[in-house]
Amino acid sequence: SDKEIGLRLDNTVDLDLDNSRAKVFANKYLSNCGTISGREHNPASHYWFKERLPAQKFSLPKDLERYVTHAAHGQCLCEIRSTETCYTIVPGSLHSKHREIVRWEKYAGFNKYVGDLNKILRKIALATALSVLYAPKGQRDEYCTAIAGVLIKQTDWKDEEINNFIYEIAEVSNDDEAENRKNKGSSVRNSKRQFGMPKIAEILGCKTQSVGEIFNWIGVEDKSLVEVKQIADESIGEIIEYGQDRYNIKVTGKLEGNNFDKIITI
Repeated sequence: SDKEIGLRLDNTVDLDLDNSRAKVFANKYLSNCGTISGREHNPASHYWFKERLPAQKFSLPKDLERYVTHAAHGQCLCEIRSTETCYTIVPGSLHSKHREIVRWEKYAGFNKYVGDLNKILRKIALATALSVLYAPKGQRDEYCTAIAGVLIKQTDWKDEEINNFIYEIAEVSNDDEAENRKNKGSSVRNSKRQFGMPKIAEILGCKTQSVGEIFNWIGVEDKSLVEVKQIADESIGEIIEYGQDRYNIKVTGKLEGNNFDKIITI
């Protein structure tokens, strides 16, 4: 009880929850987890499974750190610890930094998760980030619409999964209109109003690349620049040089539902 015991996680997964909202989502998504540990001032902070996954720390990008200035662990929201490169302090140990005994809060052995554990842990990380960053009043509907747009365009999630995911984020974020977000996946898929990462970045006041980093946790890529290039490639026609550094460029496209052809002089 006066020492610190580290367990090497060869074939064990420890989900280390650093942010308080990560604990809320872990409780929602991992309610059937049989083994949980923690300590007096950081209870229910470790969820254990008998599995082997790639280790990863989920931290907010630098330009979003202002959203977690008062969080105990700063930008780090949670972490998947697994494989022989990772260790975790186990119950029975005296935590060297906080001088508290680590304890089992629930113990039923290290069991395998029924389902895709990697997906669910990454989903918890993303939900935590989107809740910590949740938009202020007046921008919440666009924020949730943009989240739905990204998930519709770049994942294989069904409408019901997107609906529940966004509703739970709104609820945990104390959105007083959370009920209105319940069908975001269904409504956005059926509408033309599909915002994406640029809209989220605009609301949060950060780079689109930073939003892309967060969604990359579930395997989504930032395709905003790719989409812009694709539009440009499809729209730009013949380029005619009529003088030194002077060009006529034929552009075709659609504006407010109407097709147009323009010659732009550069």
